[in-house]
Formats: sequence, structure tokens, C-alpha cells
Amino acid sequence: MKKFKLFIAMSFLTLFALSCDIEGVTDSVDITISNNILKQEALINVLDIVNPENIEGANKLKVELIGADASKFVTNSGENISNLKVIDGNIALAVNPNHASSEPLKVLLKISGDDYLTTTLPLILFPEDTLVTKSINIVNKLNTVEGIDFIENNETLTNNTLATDYSITTPAAKASTKTEVTIESGTVFQDANGNVITGGTLKSEVAHFSLDTPESIASFPGGLTPLSVIDENGEENEDISFITAGFTSIDMFIDGKEVKNFSKPISVGIEIPSDYINPETGNTIKVGDQIPIWSYDEDGQW
Repeated sequence: MKKFKLFIAMSFLTLFALSCDIEGVTDSVDITISNNILKQEALINVLDIVNPENIEGANKLKVELIGADASKFVTNSGENISNLKVIDGNIALAVNPNHASSEPLKVLLKISGDDYLTTTLPLILFPEDTLVTKSINIVNKLNTVEGIDFIENNETLTNNTLATDYSITTPAAKASTKTEVTIESGTVFQDANGNVITGGTLKSEVAHFSLDTPESIASFPGGLTPLSVIDENGEENEDISFITAGFTSIDMFIDGKEVKNFSKPISVGIEIPSDYINPETGNTIKVGDQIPIWSYDEDGQW
């Protein structure tokens, strides 16, 4: 039985041509496989709902395959998966016949672009699948769909930290709710390894996803049906679906270096609609109700 979880979330890719006989090919060789022997394929359609022409061509978006099964895939033309591209909003890939499996193959597509929020899409190919098709919305930061607000701000640092408390709030222009992020003065910013990041300017990007429109909900980076989640006990759980009360995406950089950790806790306030029905109780949400908070990184792990 599929489990459902209620959440407020935040988000803090020498050439040999082969015939049909492919015995003996190893992963250490960059190969091209004839596409007439590809038996399992996947086609992904990436959508910019507001500005579809923005993703036309082959250089607007990037895609990367993540996960233990990523090396078992090739492009639909049989090339190494490192050559996978987004062309006119389409991604086409296939299972390498060398790695056909009696078990489902699971990967995550990480899609990014200069003017877009990075998003991920889980993909599962079962042994009996010959063609899997999916679509995903990607958020244009310069022109979001109704229901999503985006704000960007630069704040000057003194000795690599904030001289005063700092706050950034989404404008509630296209969304009826908002997100507010507050950072205390003196906070030290760190990379993923805990190293202090030095620089003079903190760049903050905050996107707030409301429950106002289906397009906003459908655009949640990472989606609502992840491959797996890590629970509060550190255990991995699969077959999970989220029911969301609100979502925000937060990215911070210091002179181009991405912030991953803080020396002090930061405050993130995500506004919930007053008429939201708590699925745990069946009643309108009220003071005292508890809602789990889940965080998501850009490698797709909740």
C-alpha cells in the first residue's frame, strides 16, 4: 500500500560501433550502440508553460542522470549517457542492452538551466516496459506561472558575514501565500563540507509555491512521488507520496559559491492557506496542529 505523508518542504549529467553482437563490451569503454537493438526507452517532455519558446534548441537546459542505475542507460542513439541532452524540451534515453535487468531500474533526472529552478524527475523502468513517457514542468525564474512567486536579492557582507539581521520575503504577487527567510547577524556561511565561504555579497533566491493553481503544484521541484525518502530515524523508505501544505525553494550563493550550511539556525516561515484541510484530521488547519517538514536537495533526496 502506498503511504502518504503531509509536508511543508524546502529545497535547500575512442568510439566503437557495435553490431547486434555486444558480448564482451565493458563499462570502461565509451561505446555507441545501434539503436535498433534498444528494447527499453524513455521519452521525457520538459515544459516551460509560460515561455515554451525559451527552451527551444539544444543549449537552453542541461540534464544529468543520478543514481546507482544511471550507468545502465544510454542515449536513444546509443551513445554514452554523459552525452544526454535536452533538445527542444525533449529528453530521450534507453537501457543499455548489456544491463537489461529482471529488476526495476531506478534513476533520477536532474534538469537545470541559467534562468530556471533546478528540478528532478524520478524514472523507473520495469522489465516489461518497452516505452515510458513522462512530462515535467520547469519553473522560469524570470516569468513564473500563476501560483508561484520568485524573488532574488543581493546583500553586502562584512568580514564574510552579516552585520545586521537579514530577511527576504516573497512578494505574494502571483501567489496568495508567501515565504519569509530570516538569518541572524554574525551567521557564518559554509559549503557542503562545512568549510567557511568567503566573499563580499550574499545572493539569495527564494521561490514560493502556493496551492492556488494546478500549475504551481505540478511544478514542485522533485515532484510529490519521490523514489525514496530518509525518515527522522535515518531509514530509507520507498513507495511514498506527499500531500503538501506548502513548498519553498531556497538557494544562496556567496560570490558564486553555493551555501549549503549555516553556523546558526535560520528561520523559514511558509504561509499556509487558512482554509487548508489537514488530511490527518479532516478539519481546517488550526493552531496547535503539527505538520512534518521535509527538506530536499538538488540530487533528489528527501
